[in-house]
Amino acid sequence: MDPYSAAAQEPDVELAMRLAQEERDAVLAEQLERSEQEIASRNASRLAAVASSGPQRRAWTCRRVAGVVIPLVLIAGAAVVIMLMVAGRGDLSNIPNLFDNDPWSGTNPDDASRWRNRGNGLQLEVVNALQEQWLENFNIAMDEWDAGTPDALTLSRSSAEWDFDCTPIQGKMKVCNGDYGDTKWKGINQVLLSAGWIVSSTAKLNEFYLRDASEAQRQYTTCHEIGHGFGLPHTDEDFYNKDLGNCMDYTNNPSVNKSPDETNYQFLYDLYGPAPQRRDLSFIQDGGNFDEGFLDLYKKAVHKMEYEDTRHGIMWSVLHRNAHGEFLSADLGNNITVVSHVLLAD
Repeated sequence: MDPYSAAAQEPDVELAMRLAQEERDAVLAEQLERSEQEIASRNASRLAAVASSGPQRRAWTCRRVAGVVIPLVLIAGAAVVIMLMVAGRGDLSNIPNLFDNDPWSGTNPDDASRWRNRGNGLQLEVVNALQEQWLENFNIAMDEWDAGTPDALTLSRSSAEWDFDCTPIQGKMKVCNGDYGDTKWKGINQVLLSAGWIVSSTAKLNEFYLRDASEAQRQYTTCHEIGHGFGLPHTDEDFYNKDLGNCMDYTNNPSVNKSPDETNYQFLYDLYGPAPQRRDLSFIQDGGNFDEGFLDLYKKAVHKMEYEDTRHGIMWSVLHRNAHGEFLSADLGNNITVVSHVLLAD
């Protein structure tokens, strides 16, 4: 047979095709093996990364949980306090360290405003310009302030016609009542200072809030505002801590805070010295009326402070403020300043 004939060449072609196919199969198998190895390597790397980040992820998750849970606990606690207040349970002194934080440290006797005296106690006339429904509260408060131990006050009382405006009288304190409306305050005391000395004081009791209040609340407010007229600051301004048992303490429990106590009497003693055993007329506060021009300016300032939403601007300066009271002052010229202690309504 001719080796170059077509018949002789057929087995060689078939062999060449088979060898080519086997070579392709070997290449494909090698590619598949490499691919499987790469996949296995990537999976192993992912598992190692997950394993190494487990503690960090757990810590991150704990921080997220804490960030959500802690605010919820605080909100729930505040809600409980509000519900107790609404329910009339004003004494929250058994809840430790919740609101036991006095926002103002108060004033010591060296810094307090005072009436002029000679270290022989304060002798002061207090004018009753109240309506009949307040006379019992007034008389109780006056008796208690005048009978302090240690004793620094010698108080006399006089009566005047009911004075809604509570016009100040030089050298005296005046106590008044009236329905002053929804002014946001239930009691207010205004002290006039001349060269730093008290020269007049007025106390107002707002029947809009106090007409139907408990007798304890009425007595507490009367005692409180008269106390400011002597120059006394607050003994404490936290409504929700333990009651101190005196009417210069902010409280939601007026029944146990409706009278002065020894700390108030001691403060007055440090301000004025001991009251004489006998009435000493050698130093009586200057009496008389302020001139009409000054009274007009005073009334405008007081009306602005008591009734207008803008009372904290222009003329009045806020010396101290919290949720339950304000302490403001205004310069009326001629070296006279009016200072207002405001007991806000609940």
